[in-house]
Amino acid sequence: MRSIEIIKTEKTTRFLLYSVSFAMLFDVLITIYELTFIQGIRERNPIAIYLIQELGVFPGMIISVIAEIVIFASFFVLLKLLPLEIHQNGKETHVIVILANWLWLVFLLFAFISHFKAIINNLLNLIISI
Repeated sequence: MRSIEIIKTEKTTRFLLYSVSFAMLFDVLITIYELTFIQGIRERNPIAIYLIQELGVFPGMIISVIAEIVIFASFFVLLKLLPLEIHQNGKETHVIVILANWLWLVFLLFAFISHFKAIINNLLNLIISI
């Protein structure tokens, strides 16, 4: 029952969303710095690699971040807003709403962990290059 209460609170979702946003911003800034000023550093994201090759480091990374934000927004609509809309229309979908909230939190947690891992990797690259 406690896990359902955690999901229902918007504070948890807001905290994870802000954490992911901060981690993504910090990751992108460090990556742009590394790709611009440190030789031998390569990006791991295949979409970002393609965009960097076609447009350059800064525009490629910015467009890559915009694409990631579009993916976040799509998942938000699918996992958060759509089940709530179904639930508000009076259909018995309480379980679907709870499952969608769990999936949204897991998605945010996964995004935070992957960006946090990238930040650690980028900082280690900076330390090694000094």
